[in-house]
Amino acid sequence: MNATLVLPELDTNSFWRDESGFPGIYDVEHFIKTLRYDIHIVKSIPEVSSEGKTKKLKAHQIRPPRDAPLSWYTTFALEKMKQHGAIYLTPFSHRLAEEFDEPELQRLRCRVNYHALRFKPYIIEISREIVNRLRSQGHFMSIHLRFEMDMLAFAGCIDIFTPVEQKILIKYRKENFADKKLVYRERRLIGKFPLTPEEVGLILRSMGFDNSTRIYLASGELFGGDHFMKPFRALFPHLEK
Repeated sequence: MNATLVLPELDTNSFWRDESGFPGIYDVEHFIKTLRYDIHIVKSIPEVSSEGKTKKLKAHQIRPPRDAPLSWYTTFALEKMKQHGAIYLTPFSHRLAEEFDEPELQRLRCRVNYHALRFKPYIIEISREIVNRLRSQGHFMSIHLRFEMDMLAFAGCIDIFTPVEQKILIKYRKENFADKKLVYRERRLIGKFPLTPEEVGLILRSMGFDNSTRIYLASGELFGGDHFMKPFRALFPHLEK
């Protein structure tokens, strides 16, 4: 596309209300330096001069289709960028996840995910301190169950909940995600449901982890209340949040 990338903005409103932003979480200078031979990156939209006046370039907002192929970006998005000078792709939570035929694009994706994105030093140091404290008491396991309202609503995981809870999930889905018709009762049959805490527990037990295993839950508040956690807690009583 021969375009300049403006430093990404992180969504602060959908769920976590975290206003740290990209510069507050990631090492910006490392990000720019690592990708310097692949793409030109700037920290903000530059100003442009016209007829002796200087003003900030305004980006044209585009909502990418959820399953947009690579060709969508190199045709439609590129055309809009040429028309307006800059485009703002939002929301962009659905990354290009399909396989690429071009090894160079796959290389770039891996370089971004595993080399360019690095937490700020203070976050790395805090994480090391936490892990060292956990290890001081012996072996442990950390699990993110992903059984939270946003994930359940996004996946269309509805029919295992009470009628009241179903209304909450459907309302949240309509307000926060693209309108896509789902047959909720079929979602589980095609493997689109997140595993319930009990199912996660049964898988761990089948893998050989017994009830002496120390487990730390990394997730937020689980949807559906304690009803879904009781079976998991019965399998693994040494459970902490």
